[in-house]
Amino acid sequence: MAMFELTPEKQEEWTRRWRESVQPYLDGEELEAVGPFQRQGQWFLTIPLIGQLGALVYFSYQGLMKKRAGGLPNNFLVAVTRDRVRAFKYRQSYSKIKVQKEVADFARGDIRVAEHSSGGLADAITFEVTEDGETERIKVNVNMMSRNPWAGEVVEALKR
Repeated sequence: MAMFELTPEKQEEWTRRWRESVQPYLDGEELEAVGPFQRQGQWFLTIPLIGQLGALVYFSYQGLMKKRAGGLPNNFLVAVTRDRVRAFKYRQSYSKIKVQKEVADFARGDIRVAEHSSGGLADAITFEVTEDGETERIKVNVNMMSRNPWAGEVVEALKR
């Protein structure tokens, strides 16, 4: 078995963990899907040269990526219920998931997956949110769906 292969037992265990971590924040709504996402461009910040360019470049780039992601934090969970789609800032340790706060809340009919492209390390997802007649595009990443089936469930739920 490959080092990062996801066994059915591990997948089931993490499905339970993701669901249990976010359920208390859903006001009794039944959870359909939940999965971890991140802002685009985080890999760029790991290049050693970026640190040498200084704080101004780093914070400018972070600001640009945050704007493209609709103000969402670096790492967040997306939870889909019948009526709502909510995003939560969270922290994860080896086996614990700690939801910190809700950072976005949309009516289910106002958000959809507009684009999905697969890459070598991550998939790029563009959510399209339409509220009060205005449309905003939110660009995020998700680890490869083969290693993150939970986010894949969120993407599939929002393609419908």
